[in-house]
Amino acid sequence: MKSRFAQLLIAILFMASVAYAENWPQWRGPMLNGLSLEKNLPSQWTPEQNIVWKVAMPGFTGSTPIIWRDSIFLNVADGDNLELWCLDRKKGDVIWKRPLGGGNVKMRKQNMSSPSPVTDGRNVWVMTGTGILKAFDFKGKELWSRDIQKDYGAFGLNWGYASSPLLLDDSLYVQVLHGMKTDDASYVMRVDKKTGKTAAWTEISFPTRWHYDILWGLDYLRRAGAAPDERTAEAIDLVRKKRDEHGRWPLENPHPGPVHFEMEGRAGEPSRWNTLRALRVLRWAGTV
Repeated sequence: MKSRFAQLLIAILFMASVAYAENWPQWRGPMLNGLSLEKNLPSQWTPEQNIVWKVAMPGFTGSTPIIWRDSIFLNVADGDNLELWCLDRKKGDVIWKRPLGGGNVKMRKQNMSSPSPVTDGRNVWVMTGTGILKAFDFKGKELWSRDIQKDYGAFGLNWGYASSPLLLDDSLYVQVLHGMKTDDASYVMRVDKKTGKTAAWTEISFPTRWHYDILWGLDYLRRAGAAPDERTAEAIDLVRKKRDEHGRWPLENPHPGPVHFEMEGRAGEPSRWNTLRALRVLRWAGTV
């Protein structure tokens, strides 16, 4: 493909033996595990073999095409602009395009169109790497819009934000895992899919009681015998930055829920448990 470094070609295949193939409503698919129940699918492609149609895209994107019956939704980067496209699944025709905002930042093959849209079959939601989160109906009418960076501060990831929102029941779940460009805490938020308003918000930190956290995740990889690599570099650097001048790690934010017994002191005080876990992680990472 001569122009593969200038544009992305999307090839869509469908089965003629059924009225509709299985929907792919979000990044991880219908069962949230990357698997499909469809059978007898093609396993080989060439520029002509098993290709129903092609559409030339204006630029790279890391997002997944989202499919619901005859509609395909794409998060698209076009120069400095970001757009949501709706395509006809059978013909490949572009039905409509809607602006998501400007400020596209290009980082080699990564840009701000990486988050994948998500749909429930009636409406579609899409987020950009610039923090714009919007909802549309299937005809392209904008239902609501918000700016996550404006609400909760600038993203601090080294290579740009690329996480896709998760849809479950009546809520969207959005995670913002900061990197080394900010000292703000990472967080997860639950958004009402109908109104776009925040229904719940919680920080991801080193908690004052048992709770899933960054240290727990890294320590699990250490115990499992996994080797640290570039994917764990930001998390390891965050752990290193939390060390105080005396070489200890503090307790951080308390989390809601019952506390059956206090393991240590209050938030902000040095923690023997966090210090032990942090030293094990840094030794595993080869930085101690």
